[in-house]
Amino acid sequence: ISTRRRPPTRSPIDVTDAEQTFREAAEFHRQGLLPQAERLYREVLRQVPDHADALHLLGVLHAQNKDYAGAVTLIERAAALAPSNPAIPYNLANALRDLGRLEDAAAAYGRAAALMPDSTLALNNRGAVLYALNRYEDALAEYDRALTLDPNDAAVLSNRGNALVALGRNEDALASYDKALAMPPGTASLWTNRGIAQYRLKQFAASLASLDAATMFDANRADTLFHRGNALSELKRYDEALTALDASLTIKPDEPDTLVSRGVALAAPGAAALFFVSALSTGLAACVVLSQITASTAEHDGVHLAGSYFYLNQIRSALIVVETIFIFCWLFELFFVYLCGQF
Repeated sequence: ISTRRRPPTRSPIDVTDAEQTFREAAEFHRQGLLPQAERLYREVLRQVPDHADALHLLGVLHAQNKDYAGAVTLIERAAALAPSNPAIPYNLANALRDLGRLEDAAAAYGRAAALMPDSTLALNNRGAVLYALNRYEDALAEYDRALTLDPNDAAVLSNRGNALVALGRNEDALASYDKALAMPPGTASLWTNRGIAQYRLKQFAASLASLDAATMFDANRADTLFHRGNALSELKRYDEALTALDASLTIKPDEPDTLVSRGVALAAPGAAALFFVSALSTGLAACVVLSQITASTAEHDGVHLAGSYFYLNQIRSALIVVETIFIFCWLFELFFVYLCGQF
């Protein structure tokens, strides 16, 4: 009779117990009880180390706790075990996106889209990642693919509008935003982006109306208040513009573009000289007042360049730009007087 001990074998009941534990973990997870869910997911993996669903949902839980690197590691293990489950590459893509690995996220969203051909989710999110990579044409293609599945998906239509604005196709963007808004209730982001497109089309009153609508959804969005201030400045409602821009700066105190826009609003008729003197002491872009002298694109860009230098405390560089603009304006005025025969 052999006295050697047999190696232990896993009883079928172990797997059954693991599945019951997994169901309990998933229910805790659904209820938002993350510590309890994590403890049970880990118990499942202690019993069945290659349990794909437990690896996947534990990875999702890590992402919810902002441990994106840990989430990617776990969900990649799950993807190798269950390559046909579309939720796994989709959630992997979400974690990769939040980790900042945008190219990898785009690829994972592509795999998810291939596994769920009737859903717009992966296509929409892939478009958003491509947009963040400044690949606007590719992003637009993804949104158009999504709209072949659901022509009335408001989120896709809104994102499509953003890509069109980035491509300079503001009229097309406005049409996309309007179609999205035809499906209530709308969002602050959607109304804000519509206002930006209208602003770029120089439809300043309409832009202001859209931005006002955005504030009805969220009165404390810095970007909405910033663009609202710009629209009011274009309508020469400078006091109201300053109120909006100051509110934006309360939320984001050191936003350079907002500081420059505030300077433009301060440079209203009758306030230009005061602003030019006071801005030097505040470190604000003092020279933006010069943007009131001419609508020249080159000069406008120079003004903003000088403003950026002031913001970065590179005073010498800013003053060089200011002096250059002054000389340009002085020569321009002399030339204009000469042409008028009054030299």
